[in-house]
Amino acid sequence: MPPSLVTAAPTLASDTVAQVGAWRRHLHANPELSFNEAETSKFVEDTLKAIGGLEIHTPTGRPGPVLAMRADMDALPITEETQVPFASTRFGVVHACGHDGHTAMLLGAARELVARRDTLCGEVRFLFQHVEETFPGSADEMVSRGVMDGVTRVSGAQFHAGTTHNVIPETAEMVQVVTDVCGADAVTPMRPVMVREDFSAFQQKAPGTFFFVGAATRYCAPR
Repeated sequence: MPPSLVTAAPTLASDTVAQVGAWRRHLHANPELSFNEAETSKFVEDTLKAIGGLEIHTPTGRPGPVLAMRADMDALPITEETQVPFASTRFGVVHACGHDGHTAMLLGAARELVARRDTLCGEVRFLFQHVEETFPGSADEMVSRGVMDGVTRVSGAQFHAGTTHNVIPETAEMVQVVTDVCGADAVTPMRPVMVREDFSAFQQKAPGTFFFVGAATRYCAPR
């Protein structure tokens, strides 16, 4: 197995979970459709600049793997009817497929990894995909522009229930990381399922794992 980026599973900073939640609610309240993610992209850029410690196309300088982490940002042409405080402020557009959460989680990952920069080896790339919901998506375009050049492994996530796998060693490693960080109770093995997801374009360039993140409200049991 190739060398790991970190030698041990760390504990998240106490305020990161709250910050990710706040980012997710901001994104949910301000959704944008495919090919129109201008404000979302600006929010991601500004947030990454505020985190600091990120240098474009600059590795740590220590030998190691090149990990790509991807999140999609676009919303769906649906009218939200919820009454939550952070409901969509744009009629006919809503984050109904979890991309607000995906983007917020990747920003949280960037925040945590920057805080541990001195313990890392290799390079981490944060890929914020601007079109996923609308065919043909932008994954092939991003790959053609070189975002996966030199990448040794890639990971992505989806708010849902279940799990898929691409390469067994990478899946086993992901399960171990989640177990170390969140506990064995947080891992639910399930049969592979077929989904429409252009994350596969990234996996044509490097082995990796696409995993589902279970989500629930305080009013219902996790699924």
